[in-house]
Amino acid sequence: LFGQQIMVAEPGNLIGAGPSTGICSLLARHIVACEQEGKTEAFRLSGRENTRDFLDVRDAVRAYATLLVHGTTGTVYPVVSGTERSLGEIADTLLSMTSANVPVRWDGATSGPDGAGKEEELSLLRKLGWQPLIPFAQSLQDILNGVRIQQGRGTD
Repeated sequence: LFGQQIMVAEPGNLIGAGPSTGICSLLARHIVACEQEGKTEAFRLSGRENTRDFLDVRDAVRAYATLLVHGTTGTVYPVVSGTERSLGEIADTLLSMTSANVPVRWDGATSGPDGAGKEEELSLLRKLGWQPLIPFAQSLQDILNGVRIQQGRGTD
């Protein structure tokens, strides 16, 4: 690119507490609305089996720092967890973190994984000493707690 020495960090679906329009945050906001307001409208999701690779943004920041220090110019590094998660797993995990009745409606549309081929490329970043450290359930709990705090409810 214009004679510059570059490397590319190609992030997947990043998740974490804070402002987001991603599926995990949207569902967490719906859960908190059900907890606080008794909302009864169903949250609509596509097929339960649709999968994506989700990575906590804090792990992604560590990956970027690793690349800045140890990365090789001219290389594309996928910044992903290497694990596909279904929408059903996301919903089930978040719903297990509340005692509220949270209706979810599945539309049934399905799509394949978005990380095809990323597993092999993931080894490039792991060879530099990076690996994700934050468990997926912890990321989801932090998202839900962040929304609860933002909405003034606390973290139960």
